[in-house]
Amino acid sequence: MSKVWMITGAGRGLGRAFVAEAVKNGDKVIATVRKLNRNDDLMKNENILPVIMDVTKPDEIKNAVKAGVDKFSRIDILINNAGFGMTGAFEEASDEELRFLMETNYFGVANVIREVLPVMRGQKDGMILNISSQAGVMAFLGSTAYCSAKFAVVGLSEALNSELEPFGIQVAAVLP
Repeated sequence: MSKVWMITGAGRGLGRAFVAEAVKNGDKVIATVRKLNRNDDLMKNENILPVIMDVTKPDEIKNAVKAGVDKFSRIDILINNAGFGMTGAFEEASDEELRFLMETNYFGVANVIREVLPVMRGQKDGMILNISSQAGVMAFLGSTAYCSAKFAVVGLSEALNSELEPFGIQVAAVLP
């Protein structure tokens, strides 16, 4: 039986690669992007539901999850991939930059999980893969803010795996 994936940040990079691999294997994908390229042949695939969604906007997340469940009836695998990097001297990062980094890279992950969890709990099954980074387990010079956000994602993933295991839901951080 095919699986239904929800992949954030599906427009490029790792997210796009995850989408392509899932449909190549016969699965269905709710592919969330901040901007949809109407000329993108991959996103025209009948097994892909492209949805405009910014992980920092709870209403967009709610609408994306609803649209995906309405179309495919379930979500088996969530890949939280949306995020961005930040380098530079920590003291030079503005409060606004730090908050936006955490809002996207950590709270965005948390927001999507909270919206998808009721679906997975109802199914008594699911897998959540949070794309973190090697920076989530070791510090890198010039990347203090980014490392902090990715460490938070790793901690969230480990704690949620313990919390959700009794419900048949697995959670892991992926550290490319």
